[in-house]
Amino acid sequence: MIKYQPIKDKRSSYLSLFLLIGGLVIFMLSGSFTISPFIIQLIAIALIVLSIQIMQRYVLSDFTYIIDDKDGGESILNVIRTQGQKNVTVCSVSLSECIYAGASDKFDRKLNNSFDYRQNVFEDNKFAIVYLDGADNIMIKLELDDYTRDCVVQRINSK
Repeated sequence: MIKYQPIKDKRSSYLSLFLLIGGLVIFMLSGSFTISPFIIQLIAIALIVLSIQIMQRYVLSDFTYIIDDKDGGESILNVIRTQGQKNVTVCSVSLSECIYAGASDKFDRKLNNSFDYRQNVFEDNKFAIVYLDGADNIMIKLELDDYTRDCVVQRINSK
């Protein structure tokens, strides 16, 4: 079993705080703008909601990636999201069903769905796996270190 948990980047929390403070300031000053205060208030509320979404998704939750090798040679990739005391398995994929592992922007076939399980907002790591669900291509974006990425690629290419 291989387990990896990415390190959180502080830029996500700074972005969330900046958007929250900016939204609150714009909301309080909305009466002093010459444009309709209603439109300014809607923009401020949108900034506050975006701040809460970033905080909930990137700041307050952690992702753990686990590669579990079964006895028959099958490998399962589990993605577990931890938020507070609650652990939820958000993704469980057999690596034998995967057809691609590599940069997410280099996959050239049509995708039917995509899931982003990266820990940080500003991540340059574009690693993703694509698996077949019936006739659908499903992309899962991950944030893995070099060792775990090599383990995933090796298990996908060994089939």
